[in-house]
Amino acid sequence: EIFSFMVWASLIPPIPLFLTAWLMHGSAPFETLQASLDLTAILSILFQVYLATHFAYWGWNSLLKLYPVSTVAPLSLLVPVVGMASAALLLGESLSVLQLGGAVLIMAGLYINVFGLRLVRPGMARG
Repeated sequence: EIFSFMVWASLIPPIPLFLTAWLMHGSAPFETLQASLDLTAILSILFQVYLATHFAYWGWNSLLKLYPVSTVAPLSLLVPVVGMASAALLLGESLSVLQLGGAVLIMAGLYINVFGLRLVRPGMARG
């Protein structure tokens, strides 16, 4: 039950994170915390906790139950590509030529990895 594991595992990381923040910056970040929490910050935290962490890991592990690791693992390379594309589409960020070239290179590599055997021997199913 990966979702249960993720929920329980999420209880531990805040402790060293808060301790590290306190050791590095003292009590200042904690004194201004309530004033800096607005609706955008709260929604961002909820997105990171539920969608980006719990739901994504649940989906990832669901794929690992159905397919071999060698099939699923290369798809993790899509994370930065989707992140850059989302930032460009949703936030209006501009992508550099180097970023676009990297995304094309990743997509080409994934295409070869996923469909390569079928390209060499058409009609042959990948095992």
